[in-house]
Amino acid sequence: MNRTETVETFRQRLSEVIERAGLNRSAFAAELGLDRSTLSQLLSPGNDRLPRAETIVAIARLAQVSVDWLLGLSQDEQQSGAQLLENALQIESAAGLPADERLQQWHAEASGYKIRYVPMSLPDLLKTQAVISHEYRLSDQRLPALRLEQSEARLAYSRRSETDFEICSSLQSVVGFARGEGIWRDLPVKARREQLAHISQLLEELYPSLRWFLFDGRRQFS
Repeated sequence: MNRTETVETFRQRLSEVIERAGLNRSAFAAELGLDRSTLSQLLSPGNDRLPRAETIVAIARLAQVSVDWLLGLSQDEQQSGAQLLENALQIESAAGLPADERLQQWHAEASGYKIRYVPMSLPDLLKTQAVISHEYRLSDQRLPALRLEQSEARLAYSRRSETDFEICSSLQSVVGFARGEGIWRDLPVKARREQLAHISQLLEELYPSLRWFLFDGRRQFS
């Protein structure tokens, strides 16, 4: 199925599970920890986006159905809790190779969907070679080259016409980088300036398919 078909199927099956639950929209939304307007938006025929992964998981748990069924990927409604979580959220090892099958699979599965990315530091796909080399200088000597390859692969993916990519980072992480704090203390000022200029250039080039949002880490996570 393409994205439009997946969203339509999700909307139909969400309506079905709400009806089965015997709850009105306000009550069902409250059970999910959502407000009624958010749920109404998900059910609107004009909506063309899926909710966040954790919202889909919450709906599946509440309705006791599988995530695959909600998304139209399976006709089997029932699934164990372990299977539901395994299918809904896959956490890959941080040591994975950058251009391996997992990355390619992730790109293929995400095609046509909005991707939300919350990096621990600067976004990998926006990093310069100097920054990547500095960040992984104490690791296995192959790792900087592998991370650079990963960064280039993600950047190439972000240039595809169907890409819808959102990145969220704390304002403090960016300020800390600019000031040379923490792990960036030994990174030369020139390299930090070049990195910030590189980010600015890429964001201007790739907007609106790639958007970077900064949040206050003192008040919220993302």
